[in-house]
Amino acid sequence: MGKIKKDKIVFDIISNNRITWSDIKIFDFQDSDIINMEYDEIDDCDFRFSVIRYVEETDEEYETRMKIKQVTSEIHRKNRYKTYLALKEEFGD
Repeated sequence: MGKIKKDKIVFDIISNNRITWSDIKIFDFQDSDIINMEYDEIDDCDFRFSVIRYVEETDEEYETRMKIKQVTSEIHRKNRYKTYLALKEEFGD
């Protein structure tokens, strides 16, 4: 299993004032970027502008994901075996 692509916030601005072009023009947009704009009336009237991009996971993230997958697989295997033993005891061979 190889590395996967995952979404990552690559640009994020939170402001009490409206966000203008001059605030975001410094960022190098790509065609596949996902743009998210929010206005929060409840909490201090914040404006938020963020850019989400699908990027390949880092070597560290990949290793961590593989370790978690291995541990999870072992836990599932042990649980299946416990279930098997309980059913074997209940129903016999």
